[in-house]
Amino acid sequence: MAERITKSKTTEERAARNGGRRLPSIAVEEETVRTRLDVPEPLLLELEGYARYFAAATGRKPRSMNDVILGIVEDYVRGDPDFARWQRENPHTNTLESPFSAKADPRASAPG
Repeated sequence: MAERITKSKTTEERAARNGGRRLPSIAVEEETVRTRLDVPEPLLLELEGYARYFAAATGRKPRSMNDVILGIVEDYVRGDPDFARWQRENPHTNTLESPFSAKADPRASAPG
């Protein structure tokens, strides 16, 4: 799978609040790596519903489904206390080989 770096623009800089509950930031301004994600149709429908909910709750329309998915995933990863603790306890994990590399999983290089 070919990867390329792109730059996205900020449309939502701060996490929005709805009834005291923080909603994820939907768009971010950071270097990104283009990759492919297969989403089952039922989940895609839920994500589209979430995008409509986000727009209604904040008055801001997400730019794309990609931004919705990234916002939700980023919010989840950054908000997981067990993951944060694991990162503190394992500070050198960013130098390890990706668990998705062909070396780590022989199926990753198999034609799909």
